[in-house]
Amino acid sequence: MLLTLAIIIYASIVCWTIGYAFQIALAKISKSSVGYRLSFPFSCLVGFIVLTIIAGYLSLFISISHLAIHLVIAVIILLILHRFGGYRHLRNELESANRLSLPIKILGLSSLLLVLVLSSWEVYHPDSLGYHIQIIKWLNEFSVVPG
Repeated sequence: MLLTLAIIIYASIVCWTIGYAFQIALAKISKSSVGYRLSFPFSCLVGFIVLTIIAGYLSLFISISHLAIHLVIAVIILLILHRFGGYRHLRNELESANRLSLPIKILGLSSLLLVLVLSSWEVYHPDSLGYHIQIIKWLNEFSVVPG
């Protein structure tokens, strides 16, 4: 469960940082002086979409399961956080979570607990993921479609 929690935190920070950087890039391209920023969940969603596109293009050159792709993403995240003052904005986003109402906090914590408990269970359905093994093996061996 702790590994799942660490993965959720890592993925949230990565997606938020990419979404935050994308918003800054759009503001610079459009020469907009509007200080509006998306909320944490929407920044994470935008970051997830942008990260999926980046990973798709990187997978043409680097195997998806290769450690190098995670190192590239980690370096990008650290540069973004350092260059654009992302640490301050991330802290502000986390502080805004403390201002949520009690029912929303309870719902969020119970949802997180449910995800953690369900992730610790073993899948007993004999057909689960059996048909995905070949494509996962193929994606781990090759970075691009041969031919």
